[in-house]
Amino acid sequence: MLQLSKIISFLLHPIFLFVYLFIIAVAVDPYLQFVMPPEQGKPLLIILVINTIVLPVVSLLFLLKRGAIQSIYLTNPKDRKIGVLVMFVFYLITYILIRKLAVPQSFLAIFCGVLVSLVIVFFISGYFNISMHALAVGGLIGTLFGLFKAHAFINLYALAGAFIL
Repeated sequence: MLQLSKIISFLLHPIFLFVYLFIIAVAVDPYLQFVMPPEQGKPLLIILVINTIVLPVVSLLFLLKRGAIQSIYLTNPKDRKIGVLVMFVFYLITYILIRKLAVPQSFLAIFCGVLVSLVIVFFISGYFNISMHALAVGGLIGTLFGLFKAHAFINLYALAGAFIL
C-alpha cells in the first residue's frame, strides 16, 4: 500500500500537472479541439513536456549536484524558493515560445495564470510553507471551471476527475 501511495504521489507531482491540464483541456473543451487540431497539439505537447518537466528537473539535479539545494524534494524554504524560481524561468521561456505559435488565447491566459501563481508563491514561500500540490491541483480545477465558463460547456467527468485529485 505504501508503494501505491508513492506512485500516486509521483504521478500527481506538481511538475506534471500543467501537462495534464493541457491534455485534459484539449480532450474536453470543444472550442480548443476546434481551434487547435491534433497536428498542432502534438508539437505543443512536446514543447510543454521538455520545457516544463525535463529541463526544470535537469536544472534542479544540476543545482543539487553543485550544492545550491540540499534536496531534490525542496523541503526547506531556501530550496523551495530556488525551485519556484527555476520553474518560473522555464515557464516564462515556454510562454514566450508558444506565443509565436497559433495557440488559442485561453491557453495563453492559463499560462499567464501559472506565471502569476509562481510569482506569488515565490514571495509568500519565505514566510509560509505553501503546499505546491494543493496549489497545482487548485489551479487545475480553477482552470477547468474557467474553461467551462468561457466556452459555455461543462464536462462532469473531467470535473469529477479533477476533484478526485
